[in-house]
Amino acid sequence: MRETHGRHCSLRIASLFGKRCDGPHTVVPAHTDGVQKGMSTKTSDLFVVGACFTCHQILDGVDYRALIARCDDPRRALEVERRIRAALVETQSIHVRDGLIVIPGATLI
Repeated sequence: MRETHGRHCSLRIASLFGKRCDGPHTVVPAHTDGVQKGMSTKTSDLFVVGACFTCHQILDGVDYRALIARCDDPRRALEVERRIRAALVETQSIHVRDGLIVIPGATLI
């Protein structure tokens, strides 16, 4: 998923934790939490988002459920979830546009 490197951060959750996103030079693919993710197991590359160093640390550096539990405000926890879903849609849309994800016979809007 080298194609994610150097793009802007699509995750954008750093500000929810009082931090700032880093520049595009730090963006790498980050695997989101999912059913397949577990001890030493990452989710499929279909479920990566472009994340700057800071956002990637927030997402990967701690247990995801603990991250949500740390949100003292339920609205912030919901916003984290919303941004992760939005980043997934944004990243997948870019990958479809760039021909990295191809679905034969499908019309994607």
